[in-house]
Amino acid sequence: MLGPQDERLGLHSTDVARPLPLTDPIVHARGHTEDELLEQISHLKQEIEDLRDYGDRVTKELRRYQALGRAMPSETEADDDSPLPPWAMNMPLMSPLLIAYDDRVRDLESLVERRQLELRSLGEQTQQLVKENEDLLAECKEKTEALRRYHQDASGIGRSEAAAIEEREELAELYKLSCEQNEVLVEQNQLMKQQLDAAQRAMEELQQRAGTEAQRAEEADKVQKRLTAEAAQLNEQRKAAEQQLAELNAQYTSALDDRVALDRRVEELQADVQHTKRLAEESRRKLEESCHRYELERQDLTTKCERLEHREKDLTHALSAMEQDLRTTADKQRQARREADVLKKEQDNLTKSIAVLEQKYQETKRQLEQEQTRHQEQRRQADQLILDKERAVASEQNLKQHADRLERQLTTEVQGLRDKHQAELTAKTAALQTKLNSLEETLSTLERAKAEAVAVEEAATRQKRLAEEELQRTTTTTQAEVSRVQNLLREVQEARLTAERHVDSLEEQLKASKDTLSSKTAEWTEQIKDAQRQAEGLRQQLQTIQQAMSSVEEEKRNLQYSLDQLIRDKGNAIAAAESGRQRMMRDFEEERCALEAHIGSLQRRLNDVQERARKEETKAAELIKAQESLRQRWKDELEREKATLERDLSATKAENRRLKSRLQSTLRLACLQATEPACPLSPRRMPPPDCPLASV
Repeated sequence: MLGPQDERLGLHSTDVARPLPLTDPIVHARGHTEDELLEQISHLKQEIEDLRDYGDRVTKELRRYQALGRAMPSETEADDDSPLPPWAMNMPLMSPLLIAYDDRVRDLESLVERRQLELRSLGEQTQQLVKENEDLLAECKEKTEALRRYHQDASGIGRSEAAAIEEREELAELYKLSCEQNEVLVEQNQLMKQQLDAAQRAMEELQQRAGTEAQRAEEADKVQKRLTAEAAQLNEQRKAAEQQLAELNAQYTSALDDRVALDRRVEELQADVQHTKRLAEESRRKLEESCHRYELERQDLTTKCERLEHREKDLTHALSAMEQDLRTTADKQRQARREADVLKKEQDNLTKSIAVLEQKYQETKRQLEQEQTRHQEQRRQADQLILDKERAVASEQNLKQHADRLERQLTTEVQGLRDKHQAELTAKTAALQTKLNSLEETLSTLERAKAEAVAVEEAATRQKRLAEEELQRTTTTTQAEVSRVQNLLREVQEARLTAERHVDSLEEQLKASKDTLSSKTAEWTEQIKDAQRQAEGLRQQLQTIQQAMSSVEEEKRNLQYSLDQLIRDKGNAIAAAESGRQRMMRDFEEERCALEAHIGSLQRRLNDVQERARKEETKAAELIKAQESLRQRWKDELEREKATLERDLSATKAENRRLKSRLQSTLRLACLQATEPACPLSPRRMPPPDCPLASV
């Protein structure tokens, strides 16, 4: 169990802010008993323990504040122009420390004043006690002399021997008691002098500490002034840094605007791709409509061919009726042979035309494959643009945290965009040039086909009516083929299937023509044999044949008009294709110039950003070097402060050991005094009234 003393010590073991508990001043008065003196000694011991405990708490508190930052610099260090440690520039950390130092200095000053008052009162009480002890010693000497004189007087008067012996014993006992009391008083006086010396030394130490704390407070004020000045400088630097940050934010905003412009450009390119797809769909629809019209025309031509076949049969019957004259028949036979030779030549020409058409089909097929390849390339470029957009968005999000990586990404993206647009421009230019060349070759081929068709048409006028009808049908088919080729040139992407169907139809027509020619040659041979029998009938039908020939001539004129109309349409289509090509070239040139200008502006901005980044890196390196030097200096100062505190701690421990040894000796002396109490004079032991001591 803890006593009152331990409880009072425990209350102040951790609370430093609470003032030191002061004991009641020791008051010495005449007639104090030994218990009161022992109680005063115990109070002094308790006060010493409280002072030691309070010193320990103050030391711990000081160490705690020193752990938060280094010790106050000396006079020479305060006058130094070296940079301050970081905690000295941290006002939220420095202000509580200065306030705590001011509070501690005020507490120590008030404590010193109270201790000075107590020491003065203790000195006065000690002087009074010394005077009382001297007075008691003088009284003891007087009483001893009075007892001696009384003993002499008592022996001279002749009292009884028993009474004299008893009085002598009482006097001897009183003398012994007075001597012991004098010795106790002398020892108490020495103890009080020792305690007074210890209190004076403690007072001097407290005054020295108070002076140190006051000096440290002055140094703290100086440091606070320096900190205020440096805080103002730091505020100016912070304002400059904020201004630089605002400039960087403005640059970042401009970069964001550029990136938004790039995104809009990508969206425009995607819209162009969608527009191209819609155009392809429209071309496909137009091609289907053309195929449908071609199918209708083919059906019309088939119907006309059937009508011509009927007319041919009628004309054959008329021819068999007209071949009555043998000379006319021979001439017709020779003419028929010549016409057969011509038809063979025409067949050879048709074979060559078919070969030319097959070559055109192969060229058209290659052009279609090139167009598909170009479309796939455009789609791949659109996907690449979308990927570039996603990468640009990702780099924009990382721009705030990593400036170096942003510069590298911007450089890579600008280079990639430049290479990609350059490659795209080159590819499109090459594709357009190839397409232009192919269109020119196709036009020249069509011109040659047109010339061949005109030659075939001129040769067909010299054939027989039946051969002329066959040649007319072949010319019509060739003109339809020319129109189909022109449609295929305008709509290349979907013309392959139509061309294949057309080639198949041409092959079927060629085979049908060959079969018709062979059958008709056999029929003509039989008709020549029957011509002599049918000469009379032919003379009668000559007028009817002439009427039919006039109708055939009219139909021929109509077909020639249709051919001229198709030629005019072809010229208009060529002019439209040329104007579209020129317009596309102008658009591509404008886009290339705009893109090069935009890339140049981006490159200049990138160079500016790189230059600013290099400047910021240089400043950061300088700041890091300064921070490292400050950190090394703080470390050295902390090491020195630690060594100083360790020396102070060792000195304090030695002082505590000395105080402990002195306190133990004092306690032992107090215990010895407690075991041998000095009994005061009691009324029962007082001398008789006739004794000289009684009067005293």
